[in-house]
Amino acid sequence: MPCLKELYALILNALGYVVKSFHDRRAVLESLSATGEKPTLLITDLHNPSMRIEPFLEECVALHPTLRILMASGFAYHHAWCFSVRPDHFLQKPFTPQELRQAVEATLAGDVMEIQC
Repeated sequence: MPCLKELYALILNALGYVVKSFHDRRAVLESLSATGEKPTLLITDLHNPSMRIEPFLEECVALHPTLRILMASGFAYHHAWCFSVRPDHFLQKPFTPQELRQAVEATLAGDVMEIQC
């Protein structure tokens, strides 16, 4: 949802993070393949109509193998760990700005959630 994407960007910018947001997953892949500068963290929703999550994550990691992934969703997260590329962290919706900050910090610190498929 565009309004949530903007809200997350506002919160993270206020915390001092440099945020670049995209309208769909294909735009993310274009940016990853076109730029020499690589982001540290990708925040994505489990569901997005522009592209299925599993091929999206596979392409992201192929383009940027050290990319940290924070996945958010209002749905159960256990199946996210059954993908060939697992997110580093998961954020259950709805969440507060404080929970977003904590999840970003944990993901960047390398605190990986381990959940068995």
